[in-house]
Amino acid sequence: MSSPTRISFNVGLTTALLLTLLAVGVLIRFKGDVLTFVNIGERFARGVPDGTTGGEGQFPYYIATEGFSDSAVAKMDPPPAYRYQRIVFPVLVAVLSLGQAALVPYLMLIVNIFATSIFTALTSYLLKTRTRVSPWLALLVALWMGSLVCVRFNTTEPLALACGMGVVVCYVREKYLVAALLAAITGLTKEIGLVLVGGVILHALWERRFWQAILIGAAAVIPFGVWALILRQWLHGGIDATQANRQLSLIPFAGLFGSYSSVFLVLGLLWAILPAVVLGLSAVQHAWRSKPAIPLEVFLIVMTAGFVILVPSGTFEDLPSTLRYSQPLVIAGLLFMARCTPRRAGWLLVLWLPTAVLGLGIAFAGAG
Repeated sequence: MSSPTRISFNVGLTTALLLTLLAVGVLIRFKGDVLTFVNIGERFARGVPDGTTGGEGQFPYYIATEGFSDSAVAKMDPPPAYRYQRIVFPVLVAVLSLGQAALVPYLMLIVNIFATSIFTALTSYLLKTRTRVSPWLALLVALWMGSLVCVRFNTTEPLALACGMGVVVCYVREKYLVAALLAAITGLTKEIGLVLVGGVILHALWERRFWQAILIGAAAVIPFGVWALILRQWLHGGIDATQANRQLSLIPFAGLFGSYSSVFLVLGLLWAILPAVVLGLSAVQHAWRSKPAIPLEVFLIVMTAGFVILVPSGTFEDLPSTLRYSQPLVIAGLLFMARCTPRRAGWLLVLWLPTAVLGLGIAFAGAG
């Protein structure tokens, strides 16, 4: 095992151990109730209009346990195609469970711990091979509040980001067919992973690697589009044709002013919005100075910062959601700072590591 591979493996293993300790602690806190990781809400599970809403992890849980049945469709928030579009995670869990519904919440948790460990390890690999900073700094990605919340409430982001980071690493290593395969899986897991894939495609276009850009882009878009058409035919509705608050906004920062309290608004600005603006401007400045040899990390920042700035209000409805959807920015920000301004990379540790404290508080309080 080569040095970069060995170090990234150790970082991933450390991440898995830390997240396992978190999971065990939460299980003890909630007296062994594994469904606390799913956060089922009465409104969707039992059709109680004024009942609790629950969390996003309940929807892949319904799909994994009930598949494509009418009862599962009835439990989705409208339109149902919006949840069924993110099909890879629940199908993977369903296959691993071998039809044993009782195993599903455990397997959702295990898959997310494994996926978070993978994208942290891949971040570490890039830090080791492309920068001069310590690859152990990648643990910041795993300890980011958004990552902890995803594991705590069994959402689909970890697997999407693991696949998205797989695309980045395979592209760097010139394994383009594998990158294309992972891009296809990313799009069918959750769209957030495509933000990283988009950065890869932009870099390939800039470097005039047109065939690689077409290959990866087509792999990301075509399966996504075909599955969307299948869902439209089956469910008689599009992925998101009716809910504008789930579409990217043409107005920057429109997603900021949803259900925030004043305190969470300040924290959202401090930890997500302002870093997106500063990192985005820094990336543009670095691109101008370094052209034509613009590094991949610049394009990753352009995509991830743009995503945070244009994200819709339905996504940034509270601080945990804001920081969940800022995970690509944290990954790209760390890689960019380590590559282009390595002496300042530690600033991100000072800025973002405190989010772990709030993430742990939410994990043990059960609020998501």
